[in-house]
Amino acid sequence: MARTSERLVVGATIKDLIDDGYLVDCDIYAPSEPDLKGVKSSKGIDGLLDYNQADLEDATDKPELIGDILTHWRKLASDKPTVVFATSIAHSQHIVEQFQASGITAEHIDYHADDDERADILGRFARGETMVLSNVALLSEGWDCPACEVMILARPTRSLIRFIQMVGRVIRQAPGKTKALLLDHSGSTARLGHPCDDLPLELDDGKPKVSSKQQAERKESLPKPCPACKFMRPAGVHECPKCGFKPERLSDVLVGDGELVKLDRKKPIRRKPASTCIASCLGMVKPGDSRPAGRITNMPNFSAASTRMDCAR
Repeated sequence: MARTSERLVVGATIKDLIDDGYLVDCDIYAPSEPDLKGVKSSKGIDGLLDYNQADLEDATDKPELIGDILTHWRKLASDKPTVVFATSIAHSQHIVEQFQASGITAEHIDYHADDDERADILGRFARGETMVLSNVALLSEGWDCPACEVMILARPTRSLIRFIQMVGRVIRQAPGKTKALLLDHSGSTARLGHPCDDLPLELDDGKPKVSSKQQAERKESLPKPCPACKFMRPAGVHECPKCGFKPERLSDVLVGDGELVKLDRKKPIRRKPASTCIASCLGMVKPGDSRPAGRITNMPNFSAASTRMDCAR
């Protein structure tokens, strides 16, 4: 953009729209995340660099992770209209099956359904007949349901654009809705930051600009989960604003195991007379003077306490 444009005009940001009452803010909990070791990245048909779809499905479509999604939804978002973003159709269907098995009305939607089927599914969700609606990416753009309060992100992403698009589904303003809720089971918030924060918008000439120092600073500014309740605390916040937990600050003193060892008494060090040392400190005798230490005159009067000094120099 910098090659074709002189300056960037920033319109209303997400934070501006929240402050003006057009959108609602979002609380985030990050109860768990999949192990993404070995998951490669590639560019999709939309040109965005993101995790490889097949690798993601292998990392996320696991019974223990799906069970954790249901457990934390019951704990934090029970009976609130919820949209789920999964990594694949199979993953989405497995999540829906888990909710249905627990007696919660849930449906899956994808591009295989025709227009009428999709309209019926979306209509049931909008009317409150369906509590949980799961998909892969079909609803990430162009879907507007302000009553939806909760998003379960079970699809890890490294694309900030995609992340914000998905979160945008639940931060629409609606009567009685003061905040949205994101249950992040993907680790995306820890990687990309809070989706409602202002973005570092600038013209890009395509050249890499982020130094290792800037990357470290960016990492330090990212939200971190509370060890107790998993609420994503803003950077620099010590006490969790949700549960009040305060992590103990670690001491800078390193403590190691060890045993005291008895030291053998060695031959006493031959020390100079105290008067010579005092005189040397006062500049009355030059250090290293080879003259015999005789009687020193014009010495100030010192108390016994003040002459208790180590003259081993």
